[in-house]
Amino acid sequence: MSGAPRRVAVAIACHNRKATTLCCLASLQQQMLPPGLALEITVMDDGSSDGTAAALRAAYPDVRLLQGDGNLFWGGAMALALAAIDTAAGQPAPEFVLWLNDDVALELDAIAGLVAEHDAAPGSIIIGAVREPALEPSDGNLSYGGQKLEKPWHPLRLYPAGLGLPADTFQGNCVLVPLAARLLLGGIDPVFIGVQGMADTDYGLRARKSGVALRVASQPVGTCSANTALPPWRRPGLTRWQRLAAVFGPRGYPPRAWFTMIWRHAPIWLLPVLLLLPPLRALWAALPQPDKAPQKPVIALLEGVAPIYRLPLYRGLAAFDDLRFQLYQGRPHGFATAEPAPLPLPLPVRRGWNLYWPRSQGRIAWGSGVWLAMLADAVVMGGHVHDLSLWALWLLRQLSGGPKLIGHGHFRLDEAGLTGLLRRLQARGLDGLFCYSKAAAENCRRFGIPEERIFLVENTLDAEAMAHRAALRRDDQAALRARLGVPSGPAQWLFVARLHAAKRLDLVLAAIDHLRASGVDCQLTVIGDGPQRHLLQARPDIRWLGAVYDDEILADWFAVATALVMPDGVGLSAVHAMAHAVPVIAAAEPGASGPEHGYLVDGENAVLVAERDAETLAAAMQRLAGDAGLQARLARGASQTAARLGANDMVASYVAGLRYVLRGAA
Repeated sequence: MSGAPRRVAVAIACHNRKATTLCCLASLQQQMLPPGLALEITVMDDGSSDGTAAALRAAYPDVRLLQGDGNLFWGGAMALALAAIDTAAGQPAPEFVLWLNDDVALELDAIAGLVAEHDAAPGSIIIGAVREPALEPSDGNLSYGGQKLEKPWHPLRLYPAGLGLPADTFQGNCVLVPLAARLLLGGIDPVFIGVQGMADTDYGLRARKSGVALRVASQPVGTCSANTALPPWRRPGLTRWQRLAAVFGPRGYPPRAWFTMIWRHAPIWLLPVLLLLPPLRALWAALPQPDKAPQKPVIALLEGVAPIYRLPLYRGLAAFDDLRFQLYQGRPHGFATAEPAPLPLPLPVRRGWNLYWPRSQGRIAWGSGVWLAMLADAVVMGGHVHDLSLWALWLLRQLSGGPKLIGHGHFRLDEAGLTGLLRRLQARGLDGLFCYSKAAAENCRRFGIPEERIFLVENTLDAEAMAHRAALRRDDQAALRARLGVPSGPAQWLFVARLHAAKRLDLVLAAIDHLRASGVDCQLTVIGDGPQRHLLQARPDIRWLGAVYDDEILADWFAVATALVMPDGVGLSAVHAMAHAVPVIAAAEPGASGPEHGYLVDGENAVLVAERDAETLAAAMQRLAGDAGLQARLARGASQTAARLGANDMVASYVAGLRYVLRGAA
């Protein structure tokens, strides 16, 4: 018996996809197996009507073919296939059983690699991760594989486990189960016969509880496209009653199987919530009229108030036809820090009402559209801890498994006190974090956010279009200055922002006064409006244009500017300036500035001052105005920085993150 081959029994379930199943069998037959390793293949055909069984008999007569009646679904077909392997007469149990989906195309050395990885960790279940066919092998491109529990007590909060790492459970597309584990765990629980999902997750969680190690193979073992089909209770073409019934059907929450799954793996205090919330959410999603059921994954964008600077992002997202975006926004508060985008927008919009905290200068207490957003597949929301509606979504995600949540923002997780504690709690419960800067991404890593959930999405404008407008104005400066009434001698300083205290317009005005008192001829143009307009109403010596959103007019003023002066509260105006090859003068420390402050490099595209006082700011302005070489160097650096901050890159990062979250996290 010592010379007997090591047997790997392969179990496959199939139904009505003949070509796909034959492709899977072909990849099995082509395996490069080391000496002493032999394959046995069992296929459970669950009532296919497309000739799958006949094609398998003709092409692969050595394959053991079992027949179902079409009501087994994946859980039942795999349960019976595995049972048939274990009860095969006249031969000992195989050393390994390989769970294999029929839509997996294996690499030539896949099975040999899985067995070798088991031999390096004897007794372990080895999970073969598979990747999207069109993408290169990497953790970020895996379609199925091992899964980690985000919280040890929550069986619905799962996210992908990386290659070569331990896992808590698995998706059963390709899994090598050794004999010792099968003897301990048995097969798939018969309660999952007639159920499409849950059986693999249950098996993996049972293995974990029983002390069986689970590990993802160090390399992808094949390809398999992620299933992007909508759940049946959201599919068009079905009546409302059919969709409501589908909630408790084989692809939804069959009562016995769902109760077993939750009872077995959830803590007793969470049982009522996990038993009820996911089916109730599905029932709510099944209620709309059939002709209004979305045919694509729905991404809800919760903006509170959609700002005008988001228009390039919205235009870019609208170009992707595999995702359906729905933007929710409410009425703006009188103290808005950004101008609302005008309607119509490039994306579908639902307008409602925001509730604001009293005496809070515009902080949202409850945002518009949250109840409808709960039905979306994923929600993109700001990382605001003061918005109770976002916490309601966050809690729903923790307890019911949906919708998936992606936050975007600065992620200042190192903030002290209660606010910092809430920021960290919120961030750790998100499925993805769209970080506006490299500093924000690094901060998330430092506070333990898994790398696969962090996406660098540098906040920007349509810098390409702005740079084009700037180029058109460079050859006719004299005519442009004459039209604007701007002389060529004095330095032309520009301030572009909403007029609220964080922007420190008062400091800029004081610096101008200091320069003029020192005999320096200079002019300041202010573009913007807001609560601090009173600072300008008594200053006829300052050119104040009010709020301007016409890109052509803005391009004129940037074209004649020496620099943008924003001592604090630097935001996207910095990107606007650099796209026009205009350097920025700002404080060295971010202060109240947004993540865009991270784009500024002293001596490269900006002059950063150490102190926030009028004398220091005025000295920096005077130094820049008197040094033509420095002006030219900073202008080149500003253009180079803007070139890497295109809106197309921001849109691509958004969509890549969304697709990963939709595909990967449970």
